[in-house]
Amino acid sequence: CREKLQMSASSIAKVTQFQNRAFATIGGSLSGVDVKTSKNPKPGRPSQFAIFQVEDLDSSMRAIMWADAFAKYGHHLKNDAVVFLRGRLEKKEKEKQEGDEDTESGVETTFFVDEAIPFENADQEMTRGVAICLKESSIINGGSRTLYDILKTYRVGKDGNARGSDLEIRLLMRDGTRATLKCPEFKLDMTSEMRRRI
Repeated sequence: CREKLQMSASSIAKVTQFQNRAFATIGGSLSGVDVKTSKNPKPGRPSQFAIFQVEDLDSSMRAIMWADAFAKYGHHLKNDAVVFLRGRLEKKEKEKQEGDEDTESGVETTFFVDEAIPFENADQEMTRGVAICLKESSIINGGSRTLYDILKTYRVGKDGNARGSDLEIRLLMRDGTRATLKCPEFKLDMTSEMRRRI
């Protein structure tokens, strides 16, 4: 059977229910990207930052990427770009304006972005783990050896501390028995090429 990917991202509507200063990953389309320059930047430090809206299928949210993050990820912030954003949210009370019947009191949420990941890079950057199912017939016919030869090509480290995707092998035997092999020290560079080969 095919590999199963585990990716972690929350809808904007769900994130707005998180506690103040909670860390999260959201995804959506960008609009209103406004790049600004700090009035008093520190010498030798980045000075540009961005304010924009991120919108998914159901909701939208104001987002800010400060200068340090913008220096690294700012080139991904373009109107209509579809990206995943990692960061933390900040909530503050929104008071009803006197004489304005349309303004409601409530909570205003802003997402402070630490990292931006283009949609096309999501498999590699955001996949936490891969579960590969092997049938007994595949094992008997040498499929396990072929699989190992593919996987070792994309192994990112042998010290157990490498950043990469976790690997889990699920064995499906003819009599219905199932076994799961977890490989905590075998981290994978989850590229689209590796997925095609598997």
